[in-house]
Amino acid sequence: MLATAVVLLLQLATHGQPFLLDEVRDRGLLRVAVPQTTLASDGAQASEVELERDLLQAFAEHLGVTLRFVAVESPAMMPDALAAAAADMAVTALVPTQTRQPGIRYTRPYLEVESVLVRRQDRPSPESLAALANSDKRLAVPINSLQSGLLRRQFEDEEPFWHEIDRPIRDLLYLVWRGEFDYTIADLGMLQRNQRYLPELQANKTLGEPRRLRWGVLDQDDLSLFREAQTFLGTIASDGRMDAMIERHLGDLGDFDYVNSRTFLRHVTGRLPEFRDRFQRAAEQHDLDWRLLAAIGYQESLWDPAAVSHTGVRGVMMLTGATASQLGVDRLDPAESIEGGARYLRSLIDRIPEEIPEPVRTWLALASYNVGLGHVQDARRLTEQLGGDPDAWQDIKDTLPLLSDPEWYPQTRYGQARGREPVIYVSRVRAFHDLLIRITDADLQDPALTTEPDIVPFNGETRPGPRLDWTGNALY
Repeated sequence: MLATAVVLLLQLATHGQPFLLDEVRDRGLLRVAVPQTTLASDGAQASEVELERDLLQAFAEHLGVTLRFVAVESPAMMPDALAAAAADMAVTALVPTQTRQPGIRYTRPYLEVESVLVRRQDRPSPESLAALANSDKRLAVPINSLQSGLLRRQFEDEEPFWHEIDRPIRDLLYLVWRGEFDYTIADLGMLQRNQRYLPELQANKTLGEPRRLRWGVLDQDDLSLFREAQTFLGTIASDGRMDAMIERHLGDLGDFDYVNSRTFLRHVTGRLPEFRDRFQRAAEQHDLDWRLLAAIGYQESLWDPAAVSHTGVRGVMMLTGATASQLGVDRLDPAESIEGGARYLRSLIDRIPEEIPEPVRTWLALASYNVGLGHVQDARRLTEQLGGDPDAWQDIKDTLPLLSDPEWYPQTRYGQARGREPVIYVSRVRAFHDLLIRITDADLQDPALTTEPDIVPFNGETRPGPRLDWTGNALY
């Protein structure tokens, strides 16, 4: 404590104020400016937003501080929030050819995001955005958003022909699906996530270059926080943590099609109610999420208790005869099949090494449910042999297909297996699980707008005093 105080006094004497990085640590709070339209949500976030929050939280934990979001009305106000010292960092997104905002120093990019024009599949496909200017079709985007900024940059000398609505993009996707608007602009990941329960939505075309997500800090002589952020992003990119975050939030996207989505939604209302209580009781008994258990049941049998596979497994949870006998259940009885499946999944999770973090531990258990724990253990050993991380799903799922390769499976303990199947299996169960969470946790017919509790607004008026550069001159 005394050493910290001495350092701060030396900095004050030398520079007139402490380094920004030390200010953040001393304050115990990292304040990050984020557009209000990003924070307005109902819990069904875009995968990129969830990734962003996890990434910022990891950086805050790295600094040993608490994360707080500072809501700004539009991306254009980011420099103001930084200059007013209302925020320490900002979340930014740039295309390579876009002019950078003055007053911001940008970190390395960590993700590329495509913007797409979205329509219902029964709506006409315009030749271009400009074609909408002279049509009766209605294009809507969130007010003061990245999407509205994209339109303003492209049509800066023209009268706006689009509608700017005070709703987040997820709500606008729902309104396009209902036909209240004809088009909107969304990030591809947000569209893919929402297509699962709004399957008539389609990406019409990619708009411009992909945006590169970055962090920004005030462009000044004090580079302490900027350098720490750069080092952190470089470290997690090299040690695999960034890939793990991307896999966690984006790894199950793009595996659904229109027919799968429509079939799933039909069975959610037609078949799931008959079995929901049984999934809930079995999941509670074995400390599982009932929606994960239901997702497995759907992937296995489409919730059909009479289902039989080409390999002879049967019932809602598609247990083999040997597994059902070992568990002491009648696999043709829906209640016993579900309870047996829950008990089997719990046993698999418990046999996965505890040091493997969630959700990877559960994903490995799901792969084991499909192909067998021994084959998953073989894949982990092969992953390590090939220089990958045997505890990282993004590495293991690349190795699993080698179990069917004659060059590799002779080197394994448990021999040949259809290694591509568990990769697809885990992806689909994750997707069904995600859908069930969103369906059961949110009212999709009337999306509610909420914000996280640790968010403060920035209206551009609060200016707590100038931040000085190291020559003592005010930066504004």
